[in-house]
Amino acid sequence: MTEIEFYFDFLSPYSYLAYRLARVHFKKFNLILKPISLPHIINLSGNVPPASLKVRGKFLLKDLKRSAEFYGLNQEHGDFKVPDKFPFDTRNHLYELVKMIEEEGRTFEEIDKFVMSVWIKIFHKGEIGVGPELPNKSHWKNLILENTEKALQLGAFGVPFWRITNDEGEIETFFGSDRFHHMAKFIRIDPLPFYSKL
Repeated sequence: MTEIEFYFDFLSPYSYLAYRLARVHFKKFNLILKPISLPHIINLSGNVPPASLKVRGKFLLKDLKRSAEFYGLNQEHGDFKVPDKFPFDTRNHLYELVKMIEEEGRTFEEIDKFVMSVWIKIFHKGEIGVGPELPNKSHWKNLILENTEKALQLGAFGVPFWRITNDEGEIETFFGSDRFHHMAKFIRIDPLPFYSKL
C-alpha cells in the first residue's frame, strides 16, 4: 500500500496549504504525519529562512494569499493571513501532536481535527498561542527531534517535505506544496484534482 510521510511544522504556511490538499487527495493512502522542528531543519541544513530576504518575504505573502484563494481556503474559515508576529513558537503544539500520534487508539480523524484547529487559529484567525505545557515534555521533544533528524537524513532543507513509498515499493522524496503533479505521477493517480478548489 502506498505510504506517504508528511514532514512539517505548524510554523510553515506552505505546509498548511500542502496539508489541506493532502488530507483530501491522499485520504485513500496511508498518510503518516511527521511533525518536525523547522528552525532545526533550516539551521542544520545550512538553509536560511525564506522571508529573511525582505523582497522575497513580501512576494511570499502575496503568493500565499493567492494560493489560498485559488484553492478556496478562505470560504470556510475566513481569509488567509500570516500572523503579525512571525516566526512564532510552535513547540507545545508539536509536542501535543506527537503525543496524540503515539497514543494507542487515536484515529486519523481525531489527529486531523487537532492539526486543522491549530492551523486555522494561526493562519485564519491570526492567533499564535503557545499551547499548554505537557508533562514529560522532554520525551515529546525528543520524538520531534528524531523526526527532524530523519528528515535531514532524507535530504530535507525545509518543509513541507515528503517521503513516499508507492505500491511497487519504490521510494522517492519531494519538497514543497507545488509538487503534487510529480507525487501524483509517482503514485499513479490523476494530478488534475490538485489544480481545482477543495
